[in-house]
Amino acid sequence: MENWFPGLMVKTKRQIKEDIKLIDLLLILRDARVPGASNPPFMKDLLPVEKTLTILSRSDLAAPDLTEKWLTTLNSKNMKAFALDIPEGKGLQPLVQDIKKKARAMHKDRQERGKGTRDFRIMVAGIPNVGKSTLLNALSRKRGVKTGNQPGTTRGKQWVHTQHGFSYLDTPGILLPSHDREKGLLLSAAGIIQEGIFDKVEVAWEILSRISIMAPERIEKRLKIKVAGKEPLEILSSLGESRGCYAQGGEINMDSAATILIKEFRAGKIGQFTLETPEEDDCLAQ
Repeated sequence: MENWFPGLMVKTKRQIKEDIKLIDLLLILRDARVPGASNPPFMKDLLPVEKTLTILSRSDLAAPDLTEKWLTTLNSKNMKAFALDIPEGKGLQPLVQDIKKKARAMHKDRQERGKGTRDFRIMVAGIPNVGKSTLLNALSRKRGVKTGNQPGTTRGKQWVHTQHGFSYLDTPGILLPSHDREKGLLLSAAGIIQEGIFDKVEVAWEILSRISIMAPERIEKRLKIKVAGKEPLEILSSLGESRGCYAQGGEINMDSAATILIKEFRAGKIGQFTLETPEEDDCLAQ
């Protein structure tokens, strides 16, 4: 557990606090499937609320009703929020309009104070593999920022300048040194932290313990197994049996079954699920 916050993250956190002094607007990305676990709490007080926007990425994989609930709750706390399916560009236009409005206000203020013009500077920040570089590419309409499915694709800060007076700063993903095992399991379920830190069966248990309550009928339809009335490990065992995950001696290979479940959850093949509610977010409860 203690290995999921490498020394690189400590350096990144320190660098972000320095870079924020140059920034006009901070975009904090969270994963819409695990909005609470994917929130880096130290970020929220770096700039005033009017200079910070929250982005729920991968909304196409999350439950629409819970995404709406998260948006409503965040906005009620003066944390202006948007839900995006970044690769498809869904939800992007309202965010772009809000950014342009803030840029106009900044330029007007500088003009009134007799200061020269400069780019509107935006920092894109969040934990690893949450979609920062993908959002940056969409906003800047450039393809020069590295993206990937593995945590840690962005290794250093990257400025992307556009012809329209915007400068975007991408940063390496940052995780907090947390000993909250439940949050770690949720992040692992979403593919945000690297494989091998948590046992696959434990991650699968965390997924099933939540989605089997939310919509058992959807899981039964997709996995072709009975879910109602079963404990998570029983469901996983049934999945292993139906997919032919057998070890030597004829026992169910639970690791193989867990691998299948996790892969299908991440790909949205089981359905659209959000693993947390706003009530579970410690920051929102304050």
